[in-house]
Amino acid sequence: MRKFKLGSQIFFTSFAISVFSLFIVTWYATETGRELYLQKTAEGLNDDAYLIKEMLLSDSLDMSGASIRKTIAQVGKYVSIRITLIRPDGLVIADSEHEPKAMDNHSTRPEVLQALKHKTGQSVRYSHTVERDMMYFALFVEDFDKAGLIIRTSKTLSTIEQVISAMQFRIFRGGLFVSFIAILAGFIISRRISTPLERIIGGVREFAAGNLTKRLSEPSTEEMAHLSEALNKMAIQLDDKIQTIVRQRNQQKAVFESMAEGVIAVDKNMKIITANSAAYNLFGIKAQELKGRYIRDVFKNTEIDNLVLDVLRTGKPREEEINLVNHTELCLKINARVLADESSETIGASLVINDLTRLRILEANRREFVANVSHELRTPLTSIKGFAEALHEGGIEDHETARRFIDIIYRQSNRLGSILEDILTLSRLDREETNDIEFSEENVKNVIDAAVQICSFNADKKKIPIHVECDEQLTVKMSAQLIEEALINLIDNAVKYSPEEREIRITCKPENKKVLIKVIDSGNGIGQEHLARIFERFYRVDKARSRDMGGTGLGLAIVKHIALVHNGHVEVASNPGQGSTFSLFLPAE
Repeated sequence: MRKFKLGSQIFFTSFAISVFSLFIVTWYATETGRELYLQKTAEGLNDDAYLIKEMLLSDSLDMSGASIRKTIAQVGKYVSIRITLIRPDGLVIADSEHEPKAMDNHSTRPEVLQALKHKTGQSVRYSHTVERDMMYFALFVEDFDKAGLIIRTSKTLSTIEQVISAMQFRIFRGGLFVSFIAILAGFIISRRISTPLERIIGGVREFAAGNLTKRLSEPSTEEMAHLSEALNKMAIQLDDKIQTIVRQRNQQKAVFESMAEGVIAVDKNMKIITANSAAYNLFGIKAQELKGRYIRDVFKNTEIDNLVLDVLRTGKPREEEINLVNHTELCLKINARVLADESSETIGASLVINDLTRLRILEANRREFVANVSHELRTPLTSIKGFAEALHEGGIEDHETARRFIDIIYRQSNRLGSILEDILTLSRLDREETNDIEFSEENVKNVIDAAVQICSFNADKKKIPIHVECDEQLTVKMSAQLIEEALINLIDNAVKYSPEEREIRITCKPENKKVLIKVIDSGNGIGQEHLARIFERFYRVDKARSRDMGGTGLGLAIVKHIALVHNGHVEVASNPGQGSTFSLFLPAE
């Protein structure tokens, strides 16, 4: 449905009322004027008829045909009316404007019939004689002659129409002026009403758009001023309430987003309503991929579905530990409880999700580490205990045998000390208090040369040359002692597992805002199945050979942790029979 402005409605309404009133007033005035004029004309014709009656009854009047017609013509011309004398049988004996002989019998004329019956008669009709509308008045004079006489006076109505037309024109002209004034007044009033309303509407639209700081001006009209004042107060109150709601929402959102636990809310149909960033990060998906989806489509786990269904059905909170193996294995502790509205009606459920995966991995690593440590320590301790008991009992008389036993105890003690030293090193690197480690700008070439010098004794025994390629001006902010220890482990391993007279190369160069140190050997290499676990504690590719060479199984784990302490990392590339390349990445800044 088409809508119109209030100002236009007021203006066009006033315009329509003015035009309608103009036509009504003109019509009413015209009809009233016509009636009054006809009434006056009828009264004039009546008076003229009685005057003519008195004149005809005068003794001095010659009633001969020619004389009476002449007299009647003079009187009609004088009083501007038409006079007709008619006998009761309808014969016209005299007329002020026409010859009686040329006129029809008037016995059937309405005014004549009325006069014969009621002494007087009146009618308004079209005259065929003069061919225009006329008003007639007839008076029956009984005492004239023996049969009597009908005196008829008449007057054309064309004069009336001219007068009425002139009156209509004057009334219409005056009405137009009055209508113009009324329309102008209606326009002014409509503008006085619509202009403040338009300003108020514009202000309300700005309120709706969120600009609640705008204030409406007060119009001169009292009602409009009250409306503007009420709207301004409403805007102030709305602004205060919205600011409070926004502040509370931001606080809740900040708390919601700062939670380390993943939080997911679902409706009664188990469709996800909202979730926090921890939940998105936990499952590695984007917000638009999680929100609005059914929880069964996200987790694909019947245990979680049953947990949520049970909470929605019973209304009681539940806590359960669940393992997910969709993409990566996750161990989750899920605390589920119902969500209720103001009327305590259940509208859904909330899930608070704790990721226990790292904790469970750490627990597994701890158990494995304890088992590995126990296993690694058991061998040297068993050897030390066995040979020490043999010496203690004194059953060995051969000096060479006793010396060999003591040598084994010495070597196993050294091995035991190395294992404990490496464990303590790893423990120190694992501690969160890495602030105790001092970092300084060090020359990388000097640190590499120091590590090579320490490993050169074992390398010389196997005639293995070690070549170093490094810019002598290259510096990195690091702990020189730790980096040297990491390089010693890498170089020592390269020497141990390389055949005699095989070259070992050490390169160092900047690469993508990092400094890359490579230790490249030409040894037996490492199978691909071992590369993913080679940096784990006590992991050995060839356990028997590693123990024979005096390895503790913790060297590469120490290298990995030293790299992590420096915000770097370590990589390995190797193929069986083609040697190995260990790459240590350190941040250049």
